[in-house]
Amino acid sequence: MIYSLLLIAFLNSDFELAGKTSSGLILCERLNTEVSSEKLQEYSNTDRKLNSYIELELEKDSVLSHSFFNAQVDYIDSFANIDKNKSLDQQLLSIEQCQVHLDNANKLIDIFKK
Repeated sequence: MIYSLLLIAFLNSDFELAGKTSSGLILCERLNTEVSSEKLQEYSNTDRKLNSYIELELEKDSVLSHSFFNAQVDYIDSFANIDKNKSLDQQLLSIEQCQVHLDNANKLIDIFKK
């Protein structure tokens, strides 16, 4: 019983991170102006791959689905607090921040493969 609760808690946090990561990759792909077209394609492909591993769970588990989509909304809402005098590329969508999203996505893909 305790093992089941711990597993659910870990999955829930993984799906929260997946939600934030997925939104980050989508925004990096669509709004980042400082990277090559190959990098933009990498953002898109990685997001699709991540979502392919979790889509069945999102359809059948409302708790995990809720965590995923709330994390997406929370991440997007965080853009409301940025410095309006700086570009998005200098803040939440910097090359470094987008790389963090790629790294997180690849780690989550490895987790969800198992």
